[in-house]
Amino acid sequence: MSDSILDLVSDLRRLRLERGALTYEAIARSAGLSRSIVAEAFGGARLPSERTLFGVVTALGADPSSWLVRRAELAGSVTPIAATTAAQPGESDAG
Repeated sequence: MSDSILDLVSDLRRLRLERGALTYEAIARSAGLSRSIVAEAFGGARLPSERTLFGVVTALGADPSSWLVRRAELAGSVTPIAATTAAQPGESDAG
């Protein structure tokens, strides 16, 4: 099974809804993070840091162990979005 940052974030959003749809502010306060960092974690533009994921998942009342394993696996295979859309050296639009 292939996993992606978007899959991880989708599951994180689902967890948030299952746990009563806490506000980002409430999650941030509980996790000791800023609201903007929490919002980024749910945004999906990049992989949340270990600290952020641990804090968010813990604030939502779940065990972060499997989440951190999943994050570590993704971190080993993540290519920045910009790198996947940029032309490779030597490539051109001319066909």
